[in-house]
Amino acid sequence: MATLRTAFTLVAAAARRELVITFVLTLVASAAVALELVVIRQVVEQVTSGSGDASDLVPSLGLLGVSMVVIALANTAVNELRALLSELVQREAMRRLLEVATAVELESFEDPRFHDRIQRAREHAESAAWSVVWGVVGLVTATVSVVAVSIVLFSVAPLLVLVAVLAFLPLAVVATVNTRLLHRMEYELAEIDRDREYHERLMTGRLEAKEVRAFGLAPWLLRRYDALFAQRIRHTRTVVRQRVVRALLGSALNTMVLVTALGVVATLVLNDRVSVSSGAVAVLALQQIGGRLRGIGDALTSLVEGVTFLREFESLRAPRPASPPSVTLHPAPRRIELERVSYVYPTSSEPAIRDVSIVLEPGKVVALVGPNGSGKSTLAKVLCGLLPPTAGRVTWDGVDITACGSTAWRRLVAPVFQDFTRYEHRADESIAFGAVGDDPGAGVDHARVVVAAEQAGADEFLRELPRGYSTRLSTAYTDGTDLSVGQWQRIAIARAFYRDAPLVVMDEPASSLDPRAEQSLIGQLLALGAGRMVVFVSHRFSSVQHAHEIAVMVDGRIVERGAHDDLMRLDGIYAEMWRLQRGAAPA
Repeated sequence: MATLRTAFTLVAAAARRELVITFVLTLVASAAVALELVVIRQVVEQVTSGSGDASDLVPSLGLLGVSMVVIALANTAVNELRALLSELVQREAMRRLLEVATAVELESFEDPRFHDRIQRAREHAESAAWSVVWGVVGLVTATVSVVAVSIVLFSVAPLLVLVAVLAFLPLAVVATVNTRLLHRMEYELAEIDRDREYHERLMTGRLEAKEVRAFGLAPWLLRRYDALFAQRIRHTRTVVRQRVVRALLGSALNTMVLVTALGVVATLVLNDRVSVSSGAVAVLALQQIGGRLRGIGDALTSLVEGVTFLREFESLRAPRPASPPSVTLHPAPRRIELERVSYVYPTSSEPAIRDVSIVLEPGKVVALVGPNGSGKSTLAKVLCGLLPPTAGRVTWDGVDITACGSTAWRRLVAPVFQDFTRYEHRADESIAFGAVGDDPGAGVDHARVVVAAEQAGADEFLRELPRGYSTRLSTAYTDGTDLSVGQWQRIAIARAFYRDAPLVVMDEPASSLDPRAEQSLIGQLLALGAGRMVVFVSHRFSSVQHAHEIAVMVDGRIVERGAHDDLMRLDGIYAEMWRLQRGAAPA
């Protein structure tokens, strides 16, 4: 019942008026079918009785014509409405799915099971909801038709009504079993389908096109794509074979029962148990009931399939809004502290960072260095409020951030990620994304965008674009343009500067910048540090030597910390990495 309620709520939210009209039209068509049988019986009786003339048939034939026109018009209107309903439901279903996908915490995206659930929900959200509602509508209207026609049939031979209903049972059983089989296949193939779609993106994506051609990857990728699709086809062949066998068996049983019922009608007419007109109507009624029972079978299949797949969509409901925070974070903190913080990814048993303690204060720039895989980027995500500590805590002027909620924490952090996103929007929008999420109705503050771009060294090349800051940053759109990797990185940095946040966290902010641009950025970071707390991750030691504190991470732990000169005198891991990068021989 909960799934049915979800389906109807979803469809009603998308197209309440269209749904009501569809329901009414299908009921009108069903009632017209029963009227059609009654009129046909009356016409046959008039013809076989031999009394009267052709003019006496005019009213009945007129009524028959009206009922046939009503049926045709109602069915045509319903078929046209289905296309519109499908679009409306798809929009509503995908919107709800996107709300869920954007509401869950970052941790969910580290779990492959979550990606499988998203894959299945995305593929079936719209069709499943529509299948449930259309199945119920079809079930109700077909049942109304069956009841109406059964009343006519009951007046001829009551036993035939029971026989017709029994003919439906094999179809109902087959529909249920076949749907479960289909759902099991889709469940098992979710990861394979994701992998196949990934290879589709590799071969059709704009950014991937360079390497695919430069390395001649197309034949290899096509073979992998074919192999993945072949797995799906093998599964599908097996499932289709099993479904067809069951469907044939169910249809055969259904046909046998209905043919037997027709034989009974013929026997009754031959034995003068019923009139020819009643026998003719009984035959038509059995045909109508057979068709409507098949319609009930189709509706039941649609209903069962929809409910089965919609459960996946239901399981991805948006998280309930968090309870109001018990405290409000001060927008200008005096101290942020990580106290013995550890974090373990959902798919790992070993901590990515462990027992990390750091104190951040206004005007202080902290650099994180260390070999690849040492936990620097994970620590940056924890500082951004994207990953909740598995152990330890993060405090803001002594207040545990769990008391204020991750959303409130994230609004006070300006991040630049190593794998920053290239938003294919207008340049000013791409920069303003740094804060418009905090107040979606605020729009783009152009003056503020320009200041952020100037701080990031992006203003000059943005002004030279065809439409300046209004240029779409993608050649996939009319009048759009692309940027170099270094320019894209400056846009990402400008996005962080646009957000007026007390904590700035940057993961490899200068990785794509030339040496001059790198030095300019470091100067901006130091200037920002005059009133903010700045943490940045870097492999370039020329960038970190001016930081107030340098933390060296190895295997998720901070093993050395201090200013550049202090760490060089310590002559430990930092000093060794510094000399290796500078090309100097070890002391």
